[in-house]
Amino acid sequence: MPLDESYSYDFGSISHDNQLDQLDQSNQTELSTEEKLLLVTIQRNPDMTNNLLAEELNWSVSRVKYYIQKLKKAEKIKRNGTNRKGSWEVIP
Repeated sequence: MPLDESYSYDFGSISHDNQLDQLDQSNQTELSTEEKLLLVTIQRNPDMTNNLLAEELNWSVSRVKYYIQKLKKAEKIKRNGTNRKGSWEVIP
């Protein structure tokens, strides 16, 4: 079954290239492009929910949750506060 054109893994429309370069230079080169993109988005707005992150990145919510779990497990991010009123913290 073919997917419609709105479903894509092409990140060309989101311009975070400079911020991704900064992440590369800060000893996070072991992260995938998706993880780096998520980190940049969280750094710009740490109050975003999973739904807002998914909307911003044009990802599914389950994809956001998957990469958030990977980043939490790698101790790259942590959540301060509750899921509704908290914020993300990027750990250097």
